[in-house]
Amino acid sequence: MKLGPEKPSAMFNGATRCLAKRRVFPKHIDALLDAADDEATPTYKMDAGGDVPSVTREKRPDVRANKYAQKVKVTVFGWKIWIVFEPVSKTPLAMKIDGINVADNEHAYEVLAQACANIEGHASIRSVALDRGFLDGKLLSRIDEETGAIVYIPAKSNMTITADAREIARRAQALAVQGKPLDGATYAERVERVTHSSGKKA
Repeated sequence: MKLGPEKPSAMFNGATRCLAKRRVFPKHIDALLDAADDEATPTYKMDAGGDVPSVTREKRPDVRANKYAQKVKVTVFGWKIWIVFEPVSKTPLAMKIDGINVADNEHAYEVLAQACANIEGHASIRSVALDRGFLDGKLLSRIDEETGAIVYIPAKSNMTITADAREIARRAQALAVQGKPLDGATYAERVERVTHSSGKKA
């Protein structure tokens, strides 16, 4: 007897709810959301007899001597897994599997909403950290509006938000020199000792 994806998914979500009920997770969770490829070969046999999902991408060859090597087109086969996990216990809160050709942000909100549902009443997701694969305005806006979670995501140097953040930092520094604070910002300095050479020549 073959199981469809629904029954294993229901079992996983039920197990996560049991863990939440037993207070395994912190009350306020700073979660991580990521998507990773699970590659297969093109000759892999599907249960339903269909083709293995595939996608063609531009990828830089793994040439350590030349990190600027020209990108080439490669075709990869397999699946992609979306997972939300709690980093303290390193326990997954929700996951989703689809074809490797599906974009990272396609199931991002769905799996985050499932994670919130799995821990509802016992814990809550206070923030979620994402990588640049999820850099989509509609997705980030939806997470903010519907879950209230703070989103942490690396910004690119040419983005408006990056320029704004750096300008705030410059203003905070200039006011700190005058002994004044900047509303909404905290300015602090730290000194790092740097050692050159070693032994008597250190």
